[in-house]
Amino acid sequence: MPVIIKFFFATILLISSFYLISEKLSTDLIKIFSLDFYLYVFLILLLSQFILSFRWYSLSKLANKKISFYQSLIFGYTFTSFAGLTFSGGSEIFRYLNIKSSKLNISQMSIIIVFEKLFSVFSILFIIFIGLLIIYQIKYWLYIALFFFIIVFILLKILFNLSNLPYLNLMNYEYSEFKYTLINNKKSLLFIISISIFSQLLSVFLYSLFFSQFTDVSLIKLFLLIPISNFIISLSFFTFNGIGVREFLFMGFSALMIIPIEQLFLIGINSSFIITVYMLLSFVISNFFIKIKNHSKIKP
Repeated sequence: MPVIIKFFFATILLISSFYLISEKLSTDLIKIFSLDFYLYVFLILLLSQFILSFRWYSLSKLANKKISFYQSLIFGYTFTSFAGLTFSGGSEIFRYLNIKSSKLNISQMSIIIVFEKLFSVFSILFIIFIGLLIIYQIKYWLYIALFFFIIVFILLKILFNLSNLPYLNLMNYEYSEFKYTLINNKKSLLFIISISIFSQLLSVFLYSLFFSQFTDVSLIKLFLLIPISNFIISLSFFTFNGIGVREFLFMGFSALMIIPIEQLFLIGINSSFIITVYMLLSFVISNFFIKIKNHSKIKP
């Protein structure tokens, strides 16, 4: 059976699972939504994973020109699924445990992860910066812009001095070479920055769908709530997929959102549930594709 047909059936199974699981577990907390809603959520999460996988491929290609596009894309898709099921750092553990699949050595893997984190932090700060500018408009724009550029300066300072860290100092040549290649490859650098920012925009749009199922909310305010939540969740070593932290953060923004705490808790718990179910099924599907690829290598 062609891969595209298998992918089509896997997609139908995933979307149907959202609805059936929600119906079976429907309580005062977990709500049942329309199939269209699950389809939109699935497409946004899928697109987000592919964007992050493209970023991983772009960085990997700069480190090792022999990297296969398909192999790197599947690897990226798989570890983003795994990251959505585990605590902060789970993605890195998965990547190191499956380093052979990435076609990278341990030095290249470490360097790419460091740069990947820096791009993520930059994109989160950029979205927060835009949200602050729009919400507070011209009144505080100078202070907001100054704060943003100070943060960017600090990030760049970290970037150019990372080789002084004990571990990176051991692979100083590879780090310096990768940094030089990235900075001098303007198209790749711009592409990586752009898709990093776009992934955060998708996250804002994703949560706007969840909020729309419960109440009316200003999209602009989500430009603050969602990137801040994503950043704090990324630092949460004690929770899986941000469960608990997400709900607490949403409730903490009750005054800004002008939404009752109870509603924000419901939005948080339902988004946590659906995203976790998606990531679980996504991880299963990605392993399914890996098996297809490995099977295709076996000659009769």
